[in-house]
Amino acid sequence: TCDTVTFIVTIDVPLPPVANAGPDVFVCKGDTVHLNGSGGATYLWTPPVYLDSDTLEDPAVIGPLTNMFYQLVVYNVLGCSDTDDVLLTLFPDPIIDAGEDEIMMIGGFSQLLASGGVTYEWTPDTWLSNTGISDPISLAEDTIMYYVTGTDINGCKATDSMVVFVLQQTLVASPTAFTPNGDGLND
Repeated sequence: TCDTVTFIVTIDVPLPPVANAGPDVFVCKGDTVHLNGSGGATYLWTPPVYLDSDTLEDPAVIGPLTNMFYQLVVYNVLGCSDTDDVLLTLFPDPIIDAGEDEIMMIGGFSQLLASGGVTYEWTPDTWLSNTGISDPISLAEDTIMYYVTGTDINGCKATDSMVVFVLQQTLVASPTAFTPNGDGLND
């Protein structure tokens, strides 16, 4: 006699991967930003330019100097793959201006005036009324070069410099009487 045997076989088939390279990102030139990939068991980013690793889910893009177009290939455990891409765009460099060089007499003051940013930091702080504003007053006692680092609305920074030239007071002799006699002295 023959018996009938019934087997139930369950086969788990992993879903195909769905690559997601994350949203496009913006960064200041020279700064670091992380990409945000997902959707697979293993990852491969190309090109590997500026990346701390091309096989991480969320690699750091370190100090990019140009806009970059990255492609992410994700693989599931069976080796099936899917791709997605992301654009990294550099914010424009801020144009920070420390203002014109200044000339002042010792004992006077000079109003500095930076532009191009939303926040400022002046260095050195020597003789300055406030290092965190665009227009501090300098009470310089000697010629000094100031640097200002400005930060724009995107958080990008740039630096410019200016000089405050300090003139020592000198005695200027002027005649107290005029002798218009045509001899060339005090005429």
